[in-house]
Amino acid sequence: MAATFMNSIFLKISFLLILFSCNSGDNKSGENNYGEFPDPKSSVIIYLSKTNQVELTRCEAEKKNDSIFLKITDSSSNYLLSILKVKEKLTIDLEQLFSITDSSYKKPIFTSIEQSLKLEKDVYKKGDGLKGFLKLKVSVLHRWTELRSDTITVSGLVYSTLQ
Repeated sequence: MAATFMNSIFLKISFLLILFSCNSGDNKSGENNYGEFPDPKSSVIIYLSKTNQVELTRCEAEKKNDSIFLKITDSSSNYLLSILKVKEKLTIDLEQLFSITDSSYKKPIFTSIEQSLKLEKDVYKKGDGLKGFLKLKVSVLHRWTELRSDTITVSGLVYSTLQ
């Protein structure tokens, strides 16, 4: 009988704790008590080889008239992906920003072969959240130690707020 009495008290206390800890329903904005979720970050991967990849996560977007300009870099600012979209025309450039201290070093030359940028919306204005998917095939001319060329791919999700 004592166990039943203790269980009854435990259930009543548990019920009261749950009752008083729940939201009273006066939160009309619909926000939860956990704060806002952070904006999603861009994640564009440069597949330099089967084992060497660079993730570009910083994205800045600017809108001027009919054009959208995106700058996407990695956390160390070793690579820069510049994207210019004017109406249906798309120009994408990839650049290596770092250099090696060897004076004979020559940076590789990147040339876009195939490029696509699919944006969530057709029309954006300043302040809008821009979301899209990028896919790029790039020819690379390596000019250091030996002259050689290969093809790499760049793809991923792009997120930013238009300035």
